[in-house]
Amino acid sequence: MRRLRRDAVVAGLALTGGSAPAFAAAVVDATAKPYMVGGGWIVALIFAGLGGFLLRKGIAYRRSAEAMSAWQTVEGEVLESTVRKRVDRGYDSADITRYIPQVRYAYKLGGIAREGATIRIGLGDFGYMSEQQAREHAGRYPAGAQVVVRCDPQNPDVAVLEAGQVGGGNKVIAGAIFLLLGVCAAIFAIWIASLAAR
Repeated sequence: MRRLRRDAVVAGLALTGGSAPAFAAAVVDATAKPYMVGGGWIVALIFAGLGGFLLRKGIAYRRSAEAMSAWQTVEGEVLESTVRKRVDRGYDSADITRYIPQVRYAYKLGGIAREGATIRIGLGDFGYMSEQQAREHAGRYPAGAQVVVRCDPQNPDVAVLEAGQVGGGNKVIAGAIFLLLGVCAAIFAIWIASLAAR
């Protein structure tokens, strides 16, 4: 109780223009300090790592979408067309159901028979909230249909049926937010480390 009263007096002095600055008087419990510093750095690394991953993926989506205009096109055939249901755990513990249109197709490039399963970059990550929309999208590519396949000339095993991308912008924004949270956590850890212990 004495510590709490002393801290309250110091904080009151700082807020009312007294001689003790708020940050100069800040102290932290000696036994808790290592955990707070370590925890801050762990959170910073987790957020920064997740942010970097999302940023890289979002930027890769957008770059691939921009490069598709120069990709080679070949004839292909749809082998299978279906919709997959995926249930994700939401932030508030509520389940989020997504429906992913899936198409498997065959094509030949450089005299080699190949298979692809990407309709559009990012669609497999996001899908649709409506099952009907997903089925309509998959229905554009019924089994046995002839399709135009876009192939990456640098990596012929990378192919898509549709130009463009889905969700690249969202991943970039989410990645930037997580990176910012990581920086804030690192600043917190550095600040706690600089405080006097008692």
